[in-house]
Amino acid sequence: MGVPKFYRWISERYPCLSEVVKEYQIPDFDNLYLDMNGIIHTCSHPNDDDPHFRITEEKIFANICYYIEFLFKMIKPKKVFFMAVDGVAPRAKMNQQRGRRFRTAKAAAMLEEEAKACGEELPTEARFDSNCITPGTAFMARLQDVLKGFVVHKISSDKLWKNVRVYLSGHETPGEGEHKIMDFIRYEKSQPDYNPNTRHCLYGLDADLIMLGLCSHEPFFSLLREEVKFGGKRKQKRITTPEETTFHLLHISLLRDYLGHEFSPVKDKIPFPFDLEHVVDDFVLMSFLVGNDFIPHLPQLHIHHDALPVLFQTYMDVLPMLKGYINEQGYLNLERFEIFMTKLAEYDFKKFEEMNDDFQYLEGKSKSKKGDESEKISTSDVLANLGFSSLAISGTAEYDSSTDEEENSEEESTLELEFNMHKVDYYMNKLDFEVVTPEILRDQAEGYVRAIQWNLHYYYNGVVSWSWYYPHHYSPYISDVKDFKNMEMAFELGKPFLPFQQLLAVLPKLSKDFLPEVYQKLMCENDSQLIDYYPDDFATDLNGKQQEWEAVVLIPFINEKLLCKCAEIADKYLTEEEKKRNRHGPHLLYTYTDKSSGPFRSFLPGHYPPTDAVHAKVTEIDQDFFRLPPEKLIKGLLDGVVMDKFIIGFPTLRTLKHSAKLKNEKVKVFQMVSLKENMMLKIEEKTEDDINKICEKVLGKIIYVNWPHLREGLVTAISDGITRYSYDKRSHTLKFVQEEMSREEKKTWERQVDSVEEYLYQRWGIFAGQTKVLAHVKRLSGSKIVLTKDGKVKEEKQFENSTTNFALQTTVSDIDAFSPDVEIEKTVQDVLQPGSTVFVLAPQYYGSVGKVVDCDQLSSKGVIVVNIELVSEPDLLPVIQNQDELMLEQFMPAYVVAQQLGMESHFISRLTGTFLVQTSPKGSSNPNRVNIGLNLKFNHRNEEVQGFSKRVDNQWLYSEEAVKILNSYISKFADFFEKLIGYIGCDVVYLEDIYPNGEGLKIIKEMASWLKEQACSKADRQSCGIKKLDNGIVCAIEKTVLSSLKDDIYHIKKGILPAQLYSPYMCKGVYMPDSRATFHLFDRVVNISPSSSVPLGLKGTIIGIQTADKECDYIYEILFDTEFTGGMSTSSGSNKIYRMAPNAIINISHGERLKRQSNSPSKSGRNIIPRLNRTNLFDSAVKQMHTADSSPMHILQKKSPNKSASLQTQPFYKADTTNMFQAQDPKYVNPVFSPTWSESKQFVTPKANRLSGGYINSSNNLMQPNTSNQTHLKNFWAELKKTPESQSPSNKQMPNIQQNKNEQGYGQKVSVEELFQGAQNHIDNNQGRNMQREKAPPPSRVSNKDAVEVLRQFCLEHLKAPPIFSYNSYGATHLVIATVSLANGEKVSSVPCQNKFEAAADAAAKTLASLHSRLAGLPTNQNYLTGIIQHESNIGRIPVPPTPRNLQPDYRPFILCPPHYVPVPNFQQPPPVLPPFNPACFDVPVLRHPQPLHSTHIPDSFVKANQRFLLDSEACMSTQQLQTPLPSQNSNNRTSFGEKDVVHLPGGGTAVMRSPKLGTPKSNDPVNSSMFVPAQVMKQAIKTPSESGLSSSEWPDLPPLKEVQNPLEKNSLKSQSSPKERTQLYSDASISSDTPQSSDAKQPASHPSNMTVLKSKNKRRIAANFQNPVGN
Repeated sequence: MGVPKFYRWISERYPCLSEVVKEYQIPDFDNLYLDMNGIIHTCSHPNDDDPHFRITEEKIFANICYYIEFLFKMIKPKKVFFMAVDGVAPRAKMNQQRGRRFRTAKAAAMLEEEAKACGEELPTEARFDSNCITPGTAFMARLQDVLKGFVVHKISSDKLWKNVRVYLSGHETPGEGEHKIMDFIRYEKSQPDYNPNTRHCLYGLDADLIMLGLCSHEPFFSLLREEVKFGGKRKQKRITTPEETTFHLLHISLLRDYLGHEFSPVKDKIPFPFDLEHVVDDFVLMSFLVGNDFIPHLPQLHIHHDALPVLFQTYMDVLPMLKGYINEQGYLNLERFEIFMTKLAEYDFKKFEEMNDDFQYLEGKSKSKKGDESEKISTSDVLANLGFSSLAISGTAEYDSSTDEEENSEEESTLELEFNMHKVDYYMNKLDFEVVTPEILRDQAEGYVRAIQWNLHYYYNGVVSWSWYYPHHYSPYISDVKDFKNMEMAFELGKPFLPFQQLLAVLPKLSKDFLPEVYQKLMCENDSQLIDYYPDDFATDLNGKQQEWEAVVLIPFINEKLLCKCAEIADKYLTEEEKKRNRHGPHLLYTYTDKSSGPFRSFLPGHYPPTDAVHAKVTEIDQDFFRLPPEKLIKGLLDGVVMDKFIIGFPTLRTLKHSAKLKNEKVKVFQMVSLKENMMLKIEEKTEDDINKICEKVLGKIIYVNWPHLREGLVTAISDGITRYSYDKRSHTLKFVQEEMSREEKKTWERQVDSVEEYLYQRWGIFAGQTKVLAHVKRLSGSKIVLTKDGKVKEEKQFENSTTNFALQTTVSDIDAFSPDVEIEKTVQDVLQPGSTVFVLAPQYYGSVGKVVDCDQLSSKGVIVVNIELVSEPDLLPVIQNQDELMLEQFMPAYVVAQQLGMESHFISRLTGTFLVQTSPKGSSNPNRVNIGLNLKFNHRNEEVQGFSKRVDNQWLYSEEAVKILNSYISKFADFFEKLIGYIGCDVVYLEDIYPNGEGLKIIKEMASWLKEQACSKADRQSCGIKKLDNGIVCAIEKTVLSSLKDDIYHIKKGILPAQLYSPYMCKGVYMPDSRATFHLFDRVVNISPSSSVPLGLKGTIIGIQTADKECDYIYEILFDTEFTGGMSTSSGSNKIYRMAPNAIINISHGERLKRQSNSPSKSGRNIIPRLNRTNLFDSAVKQMHTADSSPMHILQKKSPNKSASLQTQPFYKADTTNMFQAQDPKYVNPVFSPTWSESKQFVTPKANRLSGGYINSSNNLMQPNTSNQTHLKNFWAELKKTPESQSPSNKQMPNIQQNKNEQGYGQKVSVEELFQGAQNHIDNNQGRNMQREKAPPPSRVSNKDAVEVLRQFCLEHLKAPPIFSYNSYGATHLVIATVSLANGEKVSSVPCQNKFEAAADAAAKTLASLHSRLAGLPTNQNYLTGIIQHESNIGRIPVPPTPRNLQPDYRPFILCPPHYVPVPNFQQPPPVLPPFNPACFDVPVLRHPQPLHSTHIPDSFVKANQRFLLDSEACMSTQQLQTPLPSQNSNNRTSFGEKDVVHLPGGGTAVMRSPKLGTPKSNDPVNSSMFVPAQVMKQAIKTPSESGLSSSEWPDLPPLKEVQNPLEKNSLKSQSSPKERTQLYSDASISSDTPQSSDAKQPASHPSNMTVLKSKNKRRIAANFQNPVGN
């Protein structure tokens, strides 16, 4: 614990001392030290106030390792990593350890007893007793083994650990963790090769670490700890993941500067030189007087009562009278210290005088005045009765009488007498002295001074005595610490306790199980000599403190000699395992070695894998090796330390001229106003008045901002309230652009100045003065290593996108930063070593993980060869479309809850929040109030309870689970709430009003206990507005991803531009891999942060978004595909969830959106179809739609080997004048979104889809065929026939190849003519087979007023209830969807519209159309639809073909963001008025929520695998041909492939075998691509001479598809057939369609192939290496 409350006090007094930093803001450090006990306690018992909390030992060990790993990755030490666990402490510390453990055990037992008394059912498992975190327990022994295995594993597998010396000082090594660290620092500092500018980082929670940092006299020393928020433990919730944790970084360099200001008034008063190093030493000495872990505080000296300022002022008063400093590098100058204590004694008497005045004032008010004064009692008699000796009485006899000759008045004499009497009472009651003699007072004084000297030795030189301790719970009065300057101080070193001896000394009876059984008898048996030292109950004394944890635990001190004697006897009966635990051990040093010592089993199975090869070397270091004699230590600042330069990351106040003054300015450091004085800084820096000179000096340049925590920033503009000057990169003549500010801009500028000055003053305690100029700066966010073509490496700084305003006088521009690191020039090979992990940002492979193959082609071709890993992504669109049905949490407003429960809305609103009931009587000065509310909403904090409440549009909604709890609550305490109704309007309800007879107190306790057991009280709170998916949807995502995971992984070697590669080790700070990326729910992402707990390269799905002021501060909650150590648990119990920042992930879905945008028509007024040229591939996808009378169609386009013919350069169909992706007319409905009609001109393929305007074979909607599209197609085809011969393929140059119809199976060549002619013939054939019907015009849209009003009238008459309209946003667009809910439970949705009125009209019209078709039998006068909806005779119909029951829908073409939808709770529906719909009678089904289109029957795995291998010709780069010889033919497991053979890859996808021929273009010809081009992923046709002779009027067909079940059917999320099985079906069908007479099959198999299919039986991994020759 160190010095209680010291951290908060010093942070508020010196406001700039601590800064809150994120992971990317932490500077570089050489050494990292971990005080491990803080981590162990944090990970093992985070909530001591919950008696129900249970945690397994395995989970604790995993959390500890996980936290260590995170801290190491965050700090990234360059030289040393020291982990120190508390070993056996000195005897002086055991007093505090003993009291703390007794209090902890008692508090835990009381919590359990209270819970049982209230009827709470506690878990059967034993709770975790934190007292086991003591050296020598079995828990600590197992933890030591885990830490050893963890270090070996990390050094052997993590390259960040390889170049670092890792020290592990476990519980076996004696000494406290932080002091073992200081021993190591002192040892290192005394070595001749020590760098005086070493940068230290010490992680720990104890406040005395500040003293240790100051004692080291290392200027570049920082303390790291979690952010502290004061204001009550119960209100704080521990953040789940370390990545979300904000840390406090306390800089010792700033504290040294502040101390210089603190004691600067004495500079000109002392007769000797002012030395800051000695002042720091004296500051450490004064901090001991307020108490620490080894000695109690002096009476009346409390930190929260301004004890430290009193000590500082006393020090400055006496320092001029001294001949030097008091603390001489750890040795106490007794003579000077006595003068200091004599001066401090004046405060002792003054404080008593203040307390006495307050006491007399209160006494006078409480007692009535008496007429006669009481008889005067002799002071000597009073002192004699109190037990003072005659000598002590004679010392106070001078105060017994008062004469006129005395200088002091009688009142003053009486006050001094009372003060002496008060001290006598203190010694007798607190220290248990029967008689207070001068010898006792002298012994108290010398004992306290000896304790101060022991502490100085401990902090500056190490342990001077293991056996010394302060033998009292209280210290003497300051005025009695005197006459000690001639005392002798000698310490006997002794030896530390053995582990079991310490356990016996500090553990209570309740924790006896941590000791061997033979030792337990010493604690529990009545005949034991030690039984009196283990009381069952004990008292505590606050002794002037405020918190219970600060109280003094009044238990007897252990008798060391007696304890050791009893322990020696018990040692004879220990087992071998116990003897092993009861001994001291060495420090362990781990280093990396290239020599492997073989495999190593997992040290924590289930959390960490086994180590394949151990490369860790272990060296044992003696336990006393780092403890040097004081004469060998080098103290103070070392020679060569840089104090006059600025080191980035280690702030100092010396970078700007300033002055300092103590004032109470109510600075807010910990979100609360400081009540004490603050050291305020006033900037005295002079600034330039000429604005032009300022522009030349800083505009467009990098300066330092955020003084004193300087960070680099790029100045983009400056302004002076009249003119704004900005930097223009594009201008070569003007250095800056000058713009006059408007009136509004001037007002904004003034507000910005006020905001900047107010923030500096209220948060940092800095008075900036008058601000005349503002600098608009983009702060440095990180850096990226950039690779040049000549193979060199340079660092490129990255800046934030937004600008921040700074007062110009607070910026620093004329300072050079000093770096202790030796800069070594790196090459590309150093940065991108072969085998290193990278991520590809090229469009075709966006987000894919790759391994660097080589960098040899960087200088010649500008590319890096990468082995890219290709894995198909799961199809989440069914989950997106069915999320309403998957939702488990249905939320409803308070008035609906009130209706269901039969209560008033106001009562529900009060009960779901905070509802205070005062149990104490009215008018109580300290009222006791109990909250009986459910605490489901927190308006002031803007927080909601996850899974129980939600705040939407400033309205509170409650889940069904919350309603159940509320209903149970009201039912269980119905009598209480019935009486409470009358007081619902009161802010505070008095229990005595409800239950005057006093029965209510018992009920209130029962209610409070019942509330603690409810799930809502244990649920996490989160900020309102967080977008998060429902648990049911998350579960569906998890199942979908799990079912789509495959063993088949494809690899491709490809040359990638360096700019399209992201290396996780090439960036520092916050660097966004793709600044264009946007993140949405359901997006697929991949982890790219090596410092995260998530494995590098693991993919996941975004299920939650937490917004912030800056986009870089957003937090995304991600459900990863597989479990990992440190992951948060899902509702199913798997550890797959984690929260990450946007710079730690790459959005794979964003890459998919980029692909669709690049493949979509132009966003201009005309959708221009790209021309065919030599660099384009035939990558247009043929839309595969099913109709009622035909089977699915599959086309695989093969590329002709003859490349000599000219390619078609004209567009093969006309430009589409309708923008199908962006509506030009506000009334225009985007055809992509329209479920019923489209007038846009689209190309009609044989299988029409929604874009084509053809009808859809769906059970939910029916669309009329657009015959205008047929005419449009004919026009296209006729125009194509008119193409000039110079631009069309020459038939003369092409051989006339004839084929039979039966040879046109799957995989046949298809020409452009065949493509269009087949489409036309297919449409004609369908028209002949279908029913003849009249062409129907588009249905006329009714007006908003008519459609909605007619529907309302109809529903009121026939359904007895009006229709309910609800509106939802359509994904990330601005479109609106309206949903009509009828009283019979039917729902009809509109198409996405521009506003709510259009959406309501569309939904109403669709509902009317459906009702009209089903109400044909109604009388004419009751049909309100007459005249609104067209008559049935005018609407052409065709029978709706039956849909296969197990049809699996395919939603690939439309991947859209889900709408934000809050479902309406299900109420009891009225009996249906309309007859049930019978499909046999009606051929127009009701249009309920439109389901996604069934675009194709092609399996997902097939299409995705083909899309993965498709190359964008514009991104192709020239690489060396990577040819692999074709495997020899083997009938068992290998197959020979001929040239142009279609190879069906397992898991989906096909490839075409090719081999180079004579006469073909060279490898650098951009047309010669060895990648296969399947028809399913083609965008435009390539017409070659060899194909022009092919023509056919029929299209090749495949065998019919087998039906597959929808994986998201209700009550079942499992697929009936796996993707692998479906792929096999299509693979078999495809191979069977190839005939032996095919010309492709006649090619010899001996030709070298550019693709090799490798099959592995063990891992089922398929590697396809494709040749990718491109032009230079």
